[in-house]
Amino acid sequence: MCSLPGIYFFSYHITLANKHLAIGLYRIKTFDANTGNHDSASGSTAMFLNPEDQVWLEIFFKDQNGLFAEPGWSDSLFSGFLLYADTDYMDTLAEEYS
Repeated sequence: MCSLPGIYFFSYHITLANKHLAIGLYRIKTFDANTGNHDSASGSTAMFLNPEDQVWLEIFFKDQNGLFAEPGWSDSLFSGFLLYADTDYMDTLAEEYS
């Protein structure tokens, strides 16, 4: 959950095995057509978030879920970080606490 408004960058890289994967990252959706044993799907976006906004990955078409995890082998990841804080919000906070 976002506590500081601003522009955030999010990315994911997911290992797939034997099936397709349709996955959404908040506002973007991707589809990977896996034709072999193992494959990967990746995506990224930058977006403005307000306090209490949430970002998540969501799998669509659950019967075609090729998401794969195995200890010591899988390299799936999801990450996000603040690129630029909303300066108007920061100025307002500074005024309230001064």
